[in-house]
Amino acid sequence: HDRMQLEVMRGCRRRCRFCQAGVVYRPNRERSVEKLISLVKRLYENTGYDEVSLISLSSGDHSRIMQIISSLKDVFKDKGISISLPSLRAEDLVTRFPLEITTGRRTTLTFAPEVGSEKMRKIINKDISLKALKECAYQAFKNGWRRIKLYFMIGLPQEDHSDLDAIVNLAKEISDVKIKIDGRSAKINASVSVFVPKPHTQFERAAMLPIEEIKKRQRYIREKSIGSKVKFSFHDARMCYIEAVLSRGNRRSCACIYNAWKMGCKFDGWSDHFNYDVWMTAFKEAGVEPDYYASREHGLEEVLPWEFIEVK
Repeated sequence: HDRMQLEVMRGCRRRCRFCQAGVVYRPNRERSVEKLISLVKRLYENTGYDEVSLISLSSGDHSRIMQIISSLKDVFKDKGISISLPSLRAEDLVTRFPLEITTGRRTTLTFAPEVGSEKMRKIINKDISLKALKECAYQAFKNGWRRIKLYFMIGLPQEDHSDLDAIVNLAKEISDVKIKIDGRSAKINASVSVFVPKPHTQFERAAMLPIEEIKKRQRYIREKSIGSKVKFSFHDARMCYIEAVLSRGNRRSCACIYNAWKMGCKFDGWSDHFNYDVWMTAFKEAGVEPDYYASREHGLEEVLPWEFIEVK
């Protein structure tokens, strides 16, 4: 929805093994509090929106985030402006932010546990505290928040059905935290993306799951969540497949993209414009086998198309 978007920093000191942004946006760069306040005043004057979102890969890691929030509260005092911090680390919200972001409307709190099992957390190097996440949910519901959104990812290396069960169970546990407050479970929105291997990440050589297997796992999660107050939404497996082909493609991908454009593909990042069949035709006309790029594990001895690009 419409709101002010304020980028507080660029880069991320976390090292999730699937994340390309954390690599290519190095090093960490923080905007000063003074610059941010100047920007947000202009945004408010030009838009009139009643919510400001402090965006970055990990906004809670800004060294002066508490001062930013406090300054924003002073700027928007008596204006009813809400401050949101998307995709926070739960332990940060529990220990640092709860009293600072309770002004204005209670917006949706968003967390990205990504996976549900301890095994998968170790595999992707996602260091989160489930205890802190549940405590955060409890405090949020207790202080008037009605919604929590969770982000998960499926199709990661070494994932099995027990890991899918763990995703559903974690979402249900967060929903049931509210029972301690008013005897009712909370409505939880859970968005489930698909693992797409990306260059310059530690999983750059991993294979993406076949489309039908992804759909099968999506159905499994949906069926497991029946009867709960958790609403799962899923990324289009076919769109993710095209993303994987282009992400790990080489110079031959140029012809594929050009062919697709000639056949009308212009806004395919939007689901209502995406046409999978046209893309497959574009690959065929360019003589490209998409599975070679997306669904195949690249060997350690194999020279990767992007190795000549240096990222620090």
